[in-house]
Amino acid sequence: ETMLAPHSAAELADPATGLRQQLLRDELEDLQRQYTLLRRVRVATGEEGGGGSKPLGLDFLSEKVAECLGVYSTETVTDSATADDPVAFVSSLLAMQTKFNSLLSGAFRGDSALEVVMRRCLADGLNLRDSVAKQLVDYVDALLRKGGLPQPPEESAVEGCLEQVLTLYVHLKDKDVFNQYYKRAVSSRMLGDKSISEYLEQAFVSKVKLRCGASHMHDVETMLQDIKQSEDMVAKFEGGEGRR
Repeated sequence: ETMLAPHSAAELADPATGLRQQLLRDELEDLQRQYTLLRRVRVATGEEGGGGSKPLGLDFLSEKVAECLGVYSTETVTDSATADDPVAFVSSLLAMQTKFNSLLSGAFRGDSALEVVMRRCLADGLNLRDSVAKQLVDYVDALLRKGGLPQPPEESAVEGCLEQVLTLYVHLKDKDVFNQYYKRAVSSRMLGDKSISEYLEQAFVSKVKLRCGASHMHDVETMLQDIKQSEDMVAKFEGGEGRR
């Protein structure tokens, strides 16, 4: 059976030309060749005098991918250039997620073990600090608040953006942090008549419930229902007054 020589392992670990650079540059063809090779090789352990080896080359690849993308994920989340701009920050998270998906499908043929590795790298980054949840809420607030963006997108485009946020939300370990921030943001928009669309407000809550369970966003949903009932009562009262 083929052996992965120590010098080959060193080439993959080279910081200038190795696996890390291939991952960062999205060199899918080179990465796919590495994946194809490592699926069928044995990895030398380097044990003195024993000439031992491990039978799973993908273990080696998974370990290196985890190291490289773990660093990439941390750097993305802690990038000072996007720290004070929720739109830029969330856009960088979505770009990272797109990158991981592209690597998985384009280079690693949807390998289930590497999918687990990439999901873990993404989740570790998203859960690095509570401020990530706050930034996600601020991004949604910019989408749904009147005047939140310099050039507001069409409603259908906003709904697509909310779907993308949800793909990040599902990776948050402590979703209650997001939910508490979000409840305050929704209250501010709705009570201040600053929301661009009641439909989109309810749609996002429904999407969260569908993906993560009915208990999520329960408080927000109840608040939206109470506000709607209050508005209906006021409208009914004012309508009755007008007929007198």
